[in-house]
Amino acid sequence: MPPSHGGDTGSNPVGGIAARPSPGKPWRAAGPGAIVSRVEDVRSFLDAFEAFGRHLAAVGLGTLALAIACHLVRLGARVRAWQNILRATYPGSRVAFRSVLGAYWAGVGVNAITPARGGDLVKVYRLSSLRGSCSPRGPHSTSSLSARR
Repeated sequence: MPPSHGGDTGSNPVGGIAARPSPGKPWRAAGPGAIVSRVEDVRSFLDAFEAFGRHLAAVGLGTLALAIACHLVRLGARVRAWQNILRATYPGSRVAFRSVLGAYWAGVGVNAITPARGGDLVKVYRLSSLRGSCSPRGPHSTSSLSARR
């Protein structure tokens, strides 16, 4: 039976690969069982990835286009809502839709790859750096961000 990843793997070093020690046990070189287990993990991942690809390929093109269109309409509505929030927050200042659109989509892109909603800061920064647009700074801008949820 191959040893578990966290157990005592013996003193026979194989390729210099070290296994995670159990609490209170020193690091030891992994045996052939640990290598086989990792290869099986990789195979399992590749099988799951292949199954995902087959399921994705089975999606109809019309259905995919409809889903993308609905998502873009949703984003457009959220951009318009955020623009209206900024107009109410900064009366008398010009809030161009294209400026808000660019800032919002940049924020959405950053939120897609970073944790902790860092894209919201990108939105505020993008709008504050644009000339001729509103300048969201201070507590007003953070309250407009929290109002959207």
